[in-house]
Amino acid sequence: MAPAEVGPVNATTYLLSVDQGSDNPPSDSSTKDDATTTQKRRHAKLSIKLLIMFHTLWGCCIIFGVYAFLFYAKTAIFHAFPAWKMTFPDLYQASSPASNWLIVVHIFLGSFLMIVSPTQYLKWIRRNHIEMHRWIGRITLIAASICATCAMIKIFLVGSAQGYHAFVGNTLLGLTVLVCAVFTYYHVAISKNIELHALWAWRFGASLVSVFLVRCLIMIILLLHTEYITTTGFL
Repeated sequence: MAPAEVGPVNATTYLLSVDQGSDNPPSDSSTKDDATTTQKRRHAKLSIKLLIMFHTLWGCCIIFGVYAFLFYAKTAIFHAFPAWKMTFPDLYQASSPASNWLIVVHIFLGSFLMIVSPTQYLKWIRRNHIEMHRWIGRITLIAASICATCAMIKIFLVGSAQGYHAFVGNTLLGLTVLVCAVFTYYHVAISKNIELHALWAWRFGASLVSVFLVRCLIMIILLLHTEYITTTGFL
């Protein structure tokens, strides 16, 4: 009786099977199953890494939001705006009260966004408390729009002590937050495209995280170049 025919097999897989003492080459189905299992394992590891990064970043954003709210709320309540010079010397503008109150609104709403926004990305809340997810989303997008607008108006009113590069950078950052907020709302309320809504919601979250990361960069600059900053008034 003639031996049964065997379909085409990957050469490397076949050689490995021979080295291990196998008499018959593995089938195509077993090779595909192994590849699928390996791919699933890689995706699982990547998901874990992304999850850790997500929680780390948002955890830092929450801490930053709480700190900003506590510090600036105290100064706003007692009208102690000059205390802002401890963090950003050019933030307080004695000649422009409107600019100072724009910053108060910006910081209060920004702190709210840093603290509350992470809940929008939790599957448990979206699946079990969809109405809460929707209402928090509406409030978050309105707060982000007002927050970004206040920051940009302040920049156009008094400029930036750091020069044109900071002026352009902060304006682009504000526009990015504003655009992401608008499209996040548009795709869920008007176009009813949940996939695009989710995509723009992640972009919106990334723009908020970038605000925190910019502040981290500023702190690194402060630590490395204190003498330069104090003599040139970079901050």
